[in-house]
Amino acid sequence: LTEFAPGATFYARGQKVKVNALEPGAVNNPNWRRRRLCPSCGWGADDAAPVAACPRCGDSAIADIGAVHQVLPFREASAEHSRDEVLIDDEGEDRVRRRYSTVTSVDIETADVVTAWRLRDMAFGAEYANRAVVRALNLGTVTDQGTTVSIAGERRVKTAFRTCTACGTWWDEGKELETVRHRGWCPTRKGVLPVWEDLVLSHELVTQVVRVLLPVSVFEHTEHLVAMKGALLLGLRADFGGDPQHLDVVTASMRDSAGRPRRFIVLHDTVPGGTGYLDRIGDPARLHDILTKARTQLAACRCRTEARKACHRCLLSVLGGSEIEVADRALAVRLLDEALSAWDVEPVATVADIDI
Repeated sequence: LTEFAPGATFYARGQKVKVNALEPGAVNNPNWRRRRLCPSCGWGADDAAPVAACPRCGDSAIADIGAVHQVLPFREASAEHSRDEVLIDDEGEDRVRRRYSTVTSVDIETADVVTAWRLRDMAFGAEYANRAVVRALNLGTVTDQGTTVSIAGERRVKTAFRTCTACGTWWDEGKELETVRHRGWCPTRKGVLPVWEDLVLSHELVTQVVRVLLPVSVFEHTEHLVAMKGALLLGLRADFGGDPQHLDVVTASMRDSAGRPRRFIVLHDTVPGGTGYLDRIGDPARLHDILTKARTQLAACRCRTEARKACHRCLLSVLGGSEIEVADRALAVRLLDEALSAWDVEPVATVADIDI
């Protein structure tokens, strides 16, 4: 969704190639659709009819025009350049990495929740759903310009990808319109005026998930969120007997009935439809065992005597990117102790009904 988005650069056989086109489909039957995406939760649908309030969280802001986006399921991109433009010389060895504004949402219908529970004295709980929509969006290049939008409880700057509806050529925001080179078959080559659409790229996965509601003390601080995520991944690796490569972890947001933000860690199967492995993770006794295994490993890690917050033997082995900078082993142990010591479980219909 980002590695081959318009503007991204890839390197092969001594060439430096920038992606500069999408596949928009036929003009009279485009691949993109007008989608209405809830500002507060993961619900989304085709913009076929007005919606007074979100059917998932009740937010009336979904009726605003700002909740409607031109969304293109990202399946194909292309790059077209002359050979002289892409050859790497001695001055072009530095790798270019473009940053994009992205957001991930998770939408679960209550009817698809198989088991759900919470701790009686703590805003912590989990649920297993046999069907959920995990939606990743690329809103465009990160710049100082653009429109600030709210999607799935997250605020992002949306620049979108301005795309020719006839040939899919991307209009790089750093270029003048006259310098944009359309594909050879594009009607603009015959003098027809181009029609541009600002598109958002998406990828949707329908699969099985375990959604874990985090206490407010955890999600208010990035360090706490990263520590809890790392602990869960460590425990899963110990439970699975190795890295479960068919699983992934994302964070998601959803407001409660009073409009207060809630934060979830969502463990999902990367196989469409799921593999059936996650149903056992939703069991409170099994999750307690997983977190206990993580706590044992973290408490015994040798980095506790090495004046380091974390190391490759614990949290750094399961985290990546900017998360490594804030990973804290001792913090993860403390957060696990708080949850495990309050482990008195009661069933609920869904963790989405738990108010912070």
